[in-house]
This record gives sequence, structure tokens and C-alpha cells, in this order.
Amino acid sequence: MGRGISESDVFAAADSLMVAGERPTVDRIRAVLGSGSPNTVIRHLDAWWAHAGRRLAEATQRMALPDAPDQVRALAASFWAEALATARGELESTFYGERAALEATRAELKASQQRDELVRAEEQAELVRVREEAAALSSRLSAFEEQRSTWDAERERLLAELQRHAAASEEDRRALSDIREAMANTQRRADEERQTSAVYTRSIEDRAHQAVDDARQEIKTLRQNLAAAVREHSRRDGAHARETVALTKAKAIAEREAANLKGRVQALEATVAALKPKARPKTKPKPAKGAGVRKSRSSAT
Repeated sequence: MGRGISESDVFAAADSLMVAGERPTVDRIRAVLGSGSPNTVIRHLDAWWAHAGRRLAEATQRMALPDAPDQVRALAASFWAEALATARGELESTFYGERAALEATRAELKASQQRDELVRAEEQAELVRVREEAAALSSRLSAFEEQRSTWDAERERLLAELQRHAAASEEDRRALSDIREAMANTQRRADEERQTSAVYTRSIEDRAHQAVDDARQEIKTLRQNLAAAVREHSRRDGAHARETVALTKAKAIAEREAANLKGRVQALEATVAALKPKARPKTKPKPAKGAGVRKSRSSAT
């Protein structure tokens, strides 16, 4: 848009165009002025046409000839009025065409302004969004810077700890090497002891196997002897049982004979007691000869 123009500028341009015999239009007025918005020119041009009659009347009065006769003044006024009417008709016809074109231009300009406003609104919204994104990015950048500072400090700490661990790992490596060497020596001694123990164990096992074989042989012999002893014991038990049966039978027979002898002795004692005189002291009777022999046989039996 050009620099601002005033109503007097448009009126002066329109008047100059009329004097030059040209119809005042928006493009011509803008060409004369060298600047001006079409909307501003249309608004001021409408005002110029609205005041055109009054200004023509004033011009007529200024053109009056006070010293001229009445007929001359009337004829000049008639010619001037006719010229004004003709010019007004031409101007009005041109004005209506120009006005329609201006209305179309105004509508186009309004649509363009609406599009420009829409574009400006979109640009404003985009600007707001970009600013918000910039603020968010700035905030994220600040947070990232803080986080990076934290990470740098953590990295330094980890590097220091890694160095300490590296030194400790070197010591551990040397200690591990010593331990591995000691383990190798221990393993070597263990292998030697295991070989010695294996030899000793094999000798023990051989002696144990021999002892087991000897024990098995001795057990076999003992079993054979035991079987013979069992057979001998069984034989002796049989003989003892037979002897026991014979002794039992002999005992029964002796007991019967002893009972018979006891009865006979008691009978003889009674007979002797009856035959002896009563004044004589009682003496123990002598056992009968046959009874003593039987008694001694029973005792022997």
C-alpha cells in the first residue's frame, strides 16, 4: 500500500482531470497522485461527486458577469448549465461503470484482504506455535544441558571408579595368578598323593581280596566241620535217646522190684516182731540176705 492521501488531494486531482477534459477515475486519480489505496480513492471520489453540484453552483456564481447585460448573463448561464448537464451525464454514465468496476475491485480486494487476514491469522498461529515450540525446545535444551552436566559429572565419577577398579583388577589379577600357581602346586601334590594313595589302596584291596578268599575258604571248612559235627551230634542224640529210654525202663523195673522188696521187708519185720519176746530190748533187725543182694543190684542199676 502507498502513502496515505487526504480528501483534498483526491478533490484536487479530480478537478484537474475535469479541467483537462478527462473523466476522474480511480486509476487516473492514483496516476495523478502517484499513490493511494483504491478503497481510499473510491471513498473520497464518492464524496467529490456528492459535492459536485454545490461546487458547480459556486463556480457558476464566480463566473457571473456583473457588468454584462441580463440577456448575456442568462445565455452564458444557459450554455454553462447545458455544458454541466452534458458533462454530468457523461460523468454519471462513466461513474456508474467505474463504480461497478470499483465494486468488483472492492469485492476482490475484500476477498484478498480476507485471504490476507486468513494468511496473517495462519501466520500468527504458526508464529505462536513456532514460539511455543521454541519455548519448549528452549526448556528441553535447558533440561538437556542440566542432564548433560549431570551425565558429565557421572561420567567423571565412573571414570575415576573405573580407574580404581582397574588398579584393583591389576592387584586381583596378580593375586589370581598367585592363587592359580598355588592351586597348580596343590593339584600337583594332590595328584602325587592320589597316585600314592591309589597304589596303597590297590595293595589294601589285594590284601582284602586275599583275606576274603581265605575267609571264604575257612568258612567253607567250618561249614563242612559244622555239618559233620551236626551229624555226629544227631547220631549221639539218637544214641542218648535210646539209652534214656532203656534207663527209664530199667528204672521202672527197679522201682517195682524195690516196692516188692519193701513190702516183703515190712512183712518180715512184722513176723519177727511177733516172734520176739516182749522183755528183750528192741534191736534193729538184720536185713535178709536175699534182700541185701537185691538192694545192691538195684543201687548198681
